[in-house]
Amino acid sequence: MLADTGGRNKKQKQITGIPDAYVVKADIEAGYLNVIPLWQFGLLY
Repeated sequence: MLADTGGRNKKQKQITGIPDAYVVKADIEAGYLNVIPLWQFGLLY
């Protein structure tokens, strides 16, 4: 699994072709497909 962290404007380009990859974005409230909001990692702590 690979996670690429970035701001709201982070694109899928950097994880294209990588299976089980996710984009972690700051400044979004809800995730979709393989995009996870950064704040959700705080719930795991």
